[in-house]
Amino acid sequence: MDLENWMECLKDELHDQKLSEIVIPGTHDSGSYCITRKSKRTDLLPNLYCLNPLVDVVGATWSRTQDYSIADQLCLGVRYIDLRVFLDCDTNIKYLVHGFEAGELLKELEGVVKFVENHPGEIVILDMNHIYKCNNSDVCSMLKQIEEMFGDKLCPPSAPDTSVPTYGEMIDSGKKVIVAVTEKPEMFMSQYQHSSLKCQFSWVWSSETNVVSPWANTTDISTLRAYLEVSFSLG
Repeated sequence: MDLENWMECLKDELHDQKLSEIVIPGTHDSGSYCITRKSKRTDLLPNLYCLNPLVDVVGATWSRTQDYSIADQLCLGVRYIDLRVFLDCDTNIKYLVHGFEAGELLKELEGVVKFVENHPGEIVILDMNHIYKCNNSDVCSMLKQIEEMFGDKLCPPSAPDTSVPTYGEMIDSGKKVIVAVTEKPEMFMSQYQHSSLKCQFSWVWSSETNVVSPWANTTDISTLRAYLEVSFSLG
C-alpha cells in the first residue's frame, strides 16, 4: 500500500463512503515532535514545574508524543492532525503546544498546504481541540490566516451539522480540508464564543459536535477498544 496516497489508491471503494464510515489514521498531539529540553515552558502545567530542575528533561520527554514532523506524518498515511494551539503573549505568535512550545502554527500548516496541493486524492482533518490564551479576536485572526492559506480547499460542515460528506463529494468539489475548532473555552481563554466564529467562518467545524475524538486515557488496547465502542454507540 502506498501510504502517501492511500485514499487515492482506494478511491473506488471510498467514493460513496461518508467520512464517518472510513477508518482515518490520526496522531495525538501531532505537533509535539520538535519539543526538546530547550523548548520554552508554558504556564499550562504548574504542577509539573515543581520538579525543577528536572522539569526540562522529564517534562520535554513526556510532552513529545511524536517522532515525525506533521508533513512526514501525512506522508506516512496520517489524515487526522491533532493541534493544540497556544498564544505566546511575549511574542504574540501562536505555537503548537503540549506543556512546552513546539513549532509555530502557521509554519506547520504550510507543510499541510503543500501536501494537499501535491496529493489531489487525499483528505486532511485539522482538529484544534485545545486553544489556550486566545480570545475571540485572536482566534479570528488565526482563522483568517488559515482561510488565506487553504482558500477554496476548506470544506464547510453540511447542513444539518450532523450530516457528513462522502469522500467522493469532497474530492470532486476540491474541498479536501476540514478544520475543526473547539467550542469549549479553556481555562486561560477569555471572551471566546464559538458561535460568533461560525457566523464569520462558515467552513469551521466543531471539535465537540462534528469531529469527535474521545480520549480513554489508557495504554491498554482492550480498554481503549471498549471505551471507543461505548463512546461511539452513544453517538
